Amino acid sequence: MVPRVLVIEDNQNNTDLMVYLIQSAGWRASTAADGEAGLAAIARERPDLVLCDVQLPKIDGFGVVARLKADAALRSIPVVAVTALAMVGDRERAFAAGFDGYMAKPIEPEKFLGSLQEYLPQATMRTTDRTSSSVASMKATASERGRGRILAVDDRADNLDFFGNLLSPHGFEVSCAQDGQEALRMALAAPPDLFLSDMSMPGLDGLDLLAALRAESTLGAIPFLLVSSVPPRELESMLRTRTKPDSVLYQPLDPNQLLAEIDRLLARRPRGDRTP
Repeated sequence: MVPRVLVIEDNQNNTDLMVYLIQSAGWRASTAADGEAGLAAIARERPDLVLCDVQLPKIDGFGVVARLKADAALRSIPVVAVTALAMVGDRERAFAAGFDGYMAKPIEPEKFLGSLQEYLPQATMRTTDRTSSSVASMKATASERGRGRILAVDDRADNLDFFGNLLSPHGFEVSCAQDGQEALRMALAAPPDLFLSDMSMPGLDGLDLLAALRAESTLGAIPFLLVSSVPPRELESMLRTRTKPDSVLYQPLDPNQLLAEIDRLLARRPRGDRTP
């Protein structure tokens, strides 16, 4: 039996990262974006494990676990609290409320699957090889150096966390800038192998940053991957009169697609330009 894990989380980046890691182990993942939908999914799917954010719309994580543990038919399902509010006493409060485990954000990909295994004793015994292989592969990749230096640019800290948490375990060196001007300064000081930039930012937006980079002789040839929440037709219209990026991906991002596109762009680098 393949373990089934339900992720109740209202932040799409956090959801995407956890689902990506769960599926990499060969497990099944389903999602809910608020506490009310999460309770409905638990009753409908009867998952083997629930990962539940504490701060949720409609019904928060404490409300979810209270209702779950009050239901005799569902109370045996383990629920792990996932929270960014790493305050003193939070772990104790979570256990007192009925959570079976506690996990702090940001998610650490190398430790994530191993942490979940202890809540799935029976299912884990039948999937140990696949899961252990996935964890070992991630650790091995993280120890490799030279896959590429990526400068991620976004004015939202949670997006930058997502990029770092996803890419670093795969052997990429990730630097972060929270606006276009900062990214330009960082790139001039230490040129990356690839730019990964949000479209909508205050000051210099993604396309303004791209134009500024193209004007620099030392930066103009570096691949530029634009991440856009602007609808495709609107962005296509904008690109008729502005500098075109090497590639565009649209939100919400698929982690596998992002990794594949980064690999594709970096593979186009001349052999002498690759990170030693």
